[in-house]
Amino acid sequence: MRASDRARIDFAALYPDLIADGAAAVAAADPDARVLFNCVEGFPLSAVADAPAAALYLELWPPDIAYRDLTRWIEQARAQGSGRAVVIAAYVSALRTFEMDRAARPGAIEAAVLLTSIIAAAGAYHHVLAERDRLLVEGYYPEARRLRVGERRDLQAAWAFSARYVHLLSDAGLCQLDVGSLVLRDATSAPIPVSPTPAAGSVWVRASRTTDGTIVVHLLDLLDQTDDRWDAVRQPSPVRRGWRLDWPGHAVGTGMLAMSPWTAGGQAGRVDADDLPTFRRWLVIAAPTH
Repeated sequence: MRASDRARIDFAALYPDLIADGAAAVAAADPDARVLFNCVEGFPLSAVADAPAAALYLELWPPDIAYRDLTRWIEQARAQGSGRAVVIAAYVSALRTFEMDRAARPGAIEAAVLLTSIIAAAGAYHHVLAERDRLLVEGYYPEARRLRVGERRDLQAAWAFSARYVHLLSDAGLCQLDVGSLVLRDATSAPIPVSPTPAAGSVWVRASRTTDGTIVVHLLDLLDQTDDRWDAVRQPSPVRRGWRLDWPGHAVGTGMLAMSPWTAGGQAGRVDADDLPTFRRWLVIAAPTH
């Protein structure tokens, strides 16, 4: 873009000072207030990462339409954020399209629940809630849809879970671990397809070590999904039973804790790798190493 004198404008270079000026003005008016800056489509994250915003806030749109695009941006923001929270604005347009479609609406809600779960498992926060019980389906608050009671309950379970276990999910010092040797098996001992990135037809396996040494393993069930679009109608996530985990060389075994937003109210229970609990969508396994 060019100014009126035809000089080229470099917005990425201008934004950090704009944010700093805004933050100073806000702090002068209210010392407890903070500012946010919206990196639309991720631009210009690197340029503004050190600016005095309360969190790194990214609003993502096409062409970043796949789950792996979300996690890539989250990893980049966490690497540059100096411990600040990462917030992802990602809207489920499927709910707008199928709001009154009795057959497709559950799949649109499933898309929202899976999207929130994947963002949380990647260590970020999902901005998708409008006023009260309305879910954003576009980048403007009038474009929101009212949730029904059961739909609201499913999403609230994911949000409450993320808040309860924030120390495991969003620890600023999380160190990612290689999951190449991790194996999942079902109740018949058959191997379950796994992937280190969230991909349709597999279980996304993500593992990290917190600053206190706890190993955290996420299992995100995408086995029954046919594509990776985060705003598209999703297949219902079935209940999974009898899964077992083997990860040679890592401290996962007897005495682990496991929890899921939709099992036992999200409460943690002691398990071992040969007897993972029944769950839907998202299972978190925590293995303290001290």
